[in-house]
Amino acid sequence: MTWFGFVFVLSLLAFSIPSFFTLDTGVLHNTYSIGEFLFFAGMITQAAIMWCLILRRYFSVYLVIVPAALLSLATWLYDVPRSRFSMSHGFIAYSDPKLSTWIIIIMMLGLFVPVGVYFIRAARRQIGAKATVTSFVLGMMYAGFGLSAASQELINGQIVSPASAIVNIIISAMLLVALVLPWHLSVTLSAPVRSPATSP
Repeated sequence: MTWFGFVFVLSLLAFSIPSFFTLDTGVLHNTYSIGEFLFFAGMITQAAIMWCLILRRYFSVYLVIVPAALLSLATWLYDVPRSRFSMSHGFIAYSDPKLSTWIIIIMMLGLFVPVGVYFIRAARRQIGAKATVTSFVLGMMYAGFGLSAASQELINGQIVSPASAIVNIIISAMLLVALVLPWHLSVTLSAPVRSPATSP
């Protein structure tokens, strides 16, 4: 999950930061292509997460991450020369070709939503309020991000759109609150029982 977070943050930075410094469409197309490469690299790490949480009883990890890596690389190579770059209402639109769009939809639904369901279901087994809330919010983040990105790809042919950006900000804020607030444990540990030999 650490690798996924690291790679995905780099992807989001490549999508967003360059436009603060230039609106040259050639430059932005290149940086967005880098961001999408990192996005697909994140899909590989996400495949490893799903294997660890859900599939490791059934398959070797290589049967999950190798197909994800090959599919990601092929999709990226197909996407880069065929994508369309434009600006609309102050928002940069990077539209994927139809084949890439459907593959991204399948990957977002198949790799993120099951992990989200896993964390939501695991919330009831956690001990303590913070662990319960964090597991639930993490599940909502995964499922929400998967559904949001998949729906935006279906509607607009884009990984990130104004609507999905708002959803992602809300979900990320929820996770941040769950992680940083000093929640009190909902269980009380009993005092250790002393044996007669150690009693004063």
